Amino acid sequence: MNIPVNEIVSFFLIGFITTAIFSPLAVIILGKFKKSEGAIHTPESLSKTKGELFLKIALIAVVIYPVLYFCFGYFVLWQFPGAREFYSGSTQKLPFFSHMGSLLKGDPWIYPWQVLRGLLWVGIALPVIRMSIAKRGETAVLVGLLFAVLMNAAHILPNPYMTKVVSLVHLLETATSNFILGFVVTILLSRKRKK
Repeated sequence: MNIPVNEIVSFFLIGFITTAIFSPLAVIILGKFKKSEGAIHTPESLSKTKGELFLKIALIAVVIYPVLYFCFGYFVLWQFPGAREFYSGSTQKLPFFSHMGSLLKGDPWIYPWQVLRGLLWVGIALPVIRMSIAKRGETAVLVGLLFAVLMNAAHILPNPYMTKVVSLVHLLETATSNFILGFVVTILLSRKRKK
């Protein structure tokens, strides 16, 4: 995509500064800094043992997230000739396993990077799961929507690095895969609450 390194660094800095300033301010302004009387703390909302939780997190990061990432990338994004041309310079579409083989051979760091991203998704989901007082299914939908909507809002805005079509296809690809990811992560890491 030929994005200059200084612009990439500035994107991360802007996000970090915005989060560091506005998140604490939102907590203070909304009066959520102190524990309210009606708050319900539910540490039992996560998997029973630390070992079980670790195995589920590993399953999500090593298997589930990369499978969703690569499958939606191929079966949604890569089905559009404009997206193939944008990323590869060609509209040629290889079969799935040939495509994956050339992708992994061309960029051996892509799989470890997706494992790291899978861990980051879990890190985003865990506080929401722990704080939620909703039923398990409702929390799964909430986390799915959080992943799908908030994480993909940038695809709606004009982007100087992507064509409008590629951006909209990315929106379709990532909103659906992220919703599924959030739903599955919540179902795997949480357990039914006692009545």
